[in-house]
Amino acid sequence: LKIGDADVSTKEGIEQVVELIKNRTFIDKETEIIKKELPFIYEAMLGDRDRYMSESIAKYLADNNAQNAVLVVGLAHMKGIEDYLQNKYQFKVNY
Repeated sequence: LKIGDADVSTKEGIEQVVELIKNRTFIDKETEIIKKELPFIYEAMLGDRDRYMSESIAKYLADNNAQNAVLVVGLAHMKGIEDYLQNKYQFKVNY
C-alpha cells in the first residue's frame, strides 16, 4: 500500500506518511479530494464537526464578548472551521 510516494509496508514509509500528514497543504488538498469524490464520508468525518465546532466557538466568543482567542483543533478541521468563522460569523482568523 502506498500513500503518495511512501510504501507504508515499511518503517521508513510509515515515517514518511507521518511527516506528510503534518503538512497543512497536503491535508487541505486531500480533504478537498474527499469532499469532491466521497461527500458523504467528508460530511461524516469533517463537515458536520466543523459546523458544530464553529457554532460552539462563535457562541462562546459572542457570549463572552471576546476580542481574541487561541483555538486548538485538528489539522483536518482547520480550513473548515476557519471558513465558517470568517464567512458565516465574520470573525477575523489568523494562523
